[in-house]
Order: sequence, then structure tokens, then C-alpha cells
Amino acid sequence: MTRRNALEKVLQQEIEAPASDRALFDRLARDLPDQAALLDFLALRLEHVQRVFYVRAERAWFRRFGWRIIRPFLGVAVLASVGFALQRSVDPTLGVMLFLAGAAALYVIIQLAAMRWANRDLKKLPDFEAEYRARLEAQIDRLRQAGRESG
Repeated sequence: MTRRNALEKVLQQEIEAPASDRALFDRLARDLPDQAALLDFLALRLEHVQRVFYVRAERAWFRRFGWRIIRPFLGVAVLASVGFALQRSVDPTLGVMLFLAGAAALYVIIQLAAMRWANRDLKKLPDFEAEYRARLEAQIDRLRQAGRESG
């Protein structure tokens, strides 16, 4: 089996049933044994890119929460603390109750916002999958065209 045919077979299997990265690399190593060094490099590169992505994504999530949710709550907390400080008779029970209500409200808002943002992003997934399949099919077509031209 030629390298082009082996790659075409792997691409077709990926269209039919996408595999995990590790399974894909194992399949490629089995079908393209002369490319082991390249596959090792690509696996190492993929692992590095994923680690960097997760670190940056975590920072982006925290910034998103900080700017959109925490800052307004902090402003309300500062105003409430000034209001309580200016009172003549402060009821400590009311202060504790308001603190607990604020903490519960913050938790609920964070949960709802996170689910809303995740669901919004999840709606983009079918488009990403369709684009991936189309690009794989285009790659197969290029391999077949190159095979017809050379053979």
C-alpha cells in the first residue's frame, strides 16, 4: 500500500468515525511506519499546544468573570458597606443576612452565566464539525487527484 493510499484510508476512517488523538497517531504509525519520527514530533507538539491552550483559556475565563460579574458585585458591596457604616444603629443580624444573600446571589449568577456562555459556544460545535469533515474530504480529493496525475 502506498503512502498516499494509506493516508487516504486514514482520512476516510476519520470522516466515518473520528478518533482520539492517541488512536489517530497509533493508526498513522501503523499505516505509515516510515514517518515515526514526524509523528512523534507532532504528538509532542500537540501536547504542548493543548497545555498552553488550557492555561490561557483558564485565564480568559477568570478575566471574563472578573469583568462581567465580580466588578459590579464589588461595587454594590462597597456601597452597602458605606451605607452600613453611616447608620446610627447597625443590626448585625441584618448585615450577616445580607452578606449571605449576596454570596448566594453571586453563586447563582456565576452558575447561570457560565451555563449560558457554554451553551452559546456549544451551538457552534456542529459548524466546526462540518468544516472539519469538509476539509478532510478536500484533502482526500487532493490525494486522489495527485494519484491520478502521477499514475
